Amino acid sequence: MIFFKSVKTVTALSHSAMQDVNDPIQARNRKASEGMKPERSLSDDLLRGADAIAEFMFGDRKRRRQVYHLVQRGELPVFRLGATLCARRSTLIAWIETQETRPDG
Repeated sequence: MIFFKSVKTVTALSHSAMQDVNDPIQARNRKASEGMKPERSLSDDLLRGADAIAEFMFGDRKRRRQVYHLVQRGELPVFRLGATLCARRSTLIAWIETQETRPDG
């Protein structure tokens, strides 16, 4: 009897995996409803504008001048889309982690 439960589970997983390939939005919603951490899309990871970067890093949009200062000094991993300053959340988190482990010098 346990064998049949396992086979049904494997079949159900295989079926859901096939659906994930065909409909990634449905797959993300299904993962969220099952309590799994959904994968972030690029648009979810992208911060557009110095205000958004300042809010993410400092918790205050008014600190955008500090963002511009760090960019001018070449200390912040950002890029531009046209005239808009952008950064990825994941890249900023990795950069912050390296700053924490960097030896003082």
